[in-house]
Amino acid sequence: MAARAKRGELEVVWRGSPSFGACADVLAHNYFTGNYGPPDAGDFFFEFRYDWKTIAQPIVDDDSGHNNVKQKVDLFVRTIEEWSKAYPGRDVLMLMGNDFTYTSAMSWFRNLDRLIHYVNKDGRINLLYSTPSKYVEAKKAHTQEPFALKGDDFFPYADLEHAYWTGYFTTRATKKHYTRVMASYLQAVRQAQAYAHLYGMTTEQYAGGPVVGSIEGGDLDALDEAVALLQHHDAITGTEKQAVVGDYVRRLYNGWTRAAPVMAHSLLRLMFGK
Repeated sequence: MAARAKRGELEVVWRGSPSFGACADVLAHNYFTGNYGPPDAGDFFFEFRYDWKTIAQPIVDDDSGHNNVKQKVDLFVRTIEEWSKAYPGRDVLMLMGNDFTYTSAMSWFRNLDRLIHYVNKDGRINLLYSTPSKYVEAKKAHTQEPFALKGDDFFPYADLEHAYWTGYFTTRATKKHYTRVMASYLQAVRQAQAYAHLYGMTTEQYAGGPVVGSIEGGDLDALDEAVALLQHHDAITGTEKQAVVGDYVRRLYNGWTRAAPVMAHSLLRLMFGK
């Protein structure tokens, strides 16, 4: 990544399919810090929570004697100028926030609004709220030189020396299997329940649509929520701690025990009309 940054190639066009060729090209972006979030947690991490050790000073623009607008603007502009050398074109993407942030959105947006206002007033760069689609459009419009082309795979990926992101493909295989079985079971129960509700309905009842809800003694909510929870990237991959794995498995099991009566009732109704 450091070598790419020196060459100004932290953004490349990735041609991942030799057979599809250019029609399957993807603009691939490497974030300058190697992670995501503000450029400097000590200056632009506007998450004011009591349990965070590193808290940025807010942007103060009054006459209280603590006015720090010039320092904040100068640091931000220097940061953008440094980052811009690592990317083709004149547009730079900067992400604000991180995991578990925006618990107090007001503090973030109040300071971001001030930062945008004073950086643009300074005039050296233009700062704005944006979206991924607008960013890509800007790169296409403002980038004259061609992007570097990458044709090989991104894996195995490493963000530190001897720190390769490959183990999670095979770790905690039992939990991965259990999640897959429960996801399949959930879909089977949903289908059986839907058919059971349709079975024996009059024309008038059918016109009103199938009634898919709980069955006496069970429901699908717990299993639905558990299967959905296990799709999180720190859940299905197995990168969580063992105590968390235990909690995930418990949720899946509890969901199964509540869904089983729904399956039993649905099958009885389909087979025997009960």
